[in-house]
Amino acid sequence: MSALPNHPAKGDTTKEKRSFTLSRRSVKFLERLRKEKKASSTSQVLNELIEDAAARRQLDELDKAFTAFYDSLTDEEMEEDRAWGELGLRYFEKEHD
Repeated sequence: MSALPNHPAKGDTTKEKRSFTLSRRSVKFLERLRKEKKASSTSQVLNELIEDAAARRQLDELDKAFTAFYDSLTDEEMEEDRAWGELGLRYFEKEHD
């Protein structure tokens, strides 16, 4: 699964050439990362940085969705969820002793 919606998955060879203007500091940073990672190109390093940022954003959005869901539960629903969780934990502990 790709970190970017509607974006080719990692390892996909589909590429699109773009031109960006970056500060010298950013270019030096990318070059330093390329050398450290022994990457074949600066574009590869930049693409990995973008993919990592997209994955972090996706995780943040998922975390917010979970928080919103649990914040919306009534006390009764929270108690039921807690009880199911305890039941599952007891089963898991029994199976993995």
